[in-house]
Amino acid sequence: MVYNHYTIILFTSLSPSLIFAYTNSNYHSQTDTIPYSEDDYTEAIQFIMNEAAIFDSYGKLIDIDFNKLYEKFGYSQELTKVESLVKNDSKKQLISTPSTLRANAGNCAIVAVQDTLGVASVSALLSGGIVGLLQKKAAGEIAKLILKVGVKNVAPAAAAASLIWSFGRCMWF
Repeated sequence: MVYNHYTIILFTSLSPSLIFAYTNSNYHSQTDTIPYSEDDYTEAIQFIMNEAAIFDSYGKLIDIDFNKLYEKFGYSQELTKVESLVKNDSKKQLISTPSTLRANAGNCAIVAVQDTLGVASVSALLSGGIVGLLQKKAAGEIAKLILKVGVKNVAPAAAAASLIWSFGRCMWF
């Protein structure tokens, strides 16, 4: 693994006395080739579903707490890309009823997943039953499916967040 050991000091204009220091030791570049295990993906999926996913009163996924993800898994380019997608999607979402969300589940999920995991992965995940596995919150089975379709070098938290957001915003959990 390649690590950057730079420390970035950010001073905020809102509170001059506040100094936030961040050590960049958990940052992975996209060029790193890290073979993640099934356990890594299972842990990320379970954590996001149980701790970081934010649902409304209908059970609709409305946001993901990326601060929790960064605390637990560190920063990665893939995860910050997913955060950007989630924040942009959150702004665009109109208030929808659960039945409207179900009708659009396939279409809205495909676009976001292919941005993070690749176009070929989308059809393999769908044919592998990803929607049903997400509804069951079957983290271990989802992790196996992710590895089966060849997603091995994407940070587990990024892959899990992308899948959960992409499918979760279109169906109930």
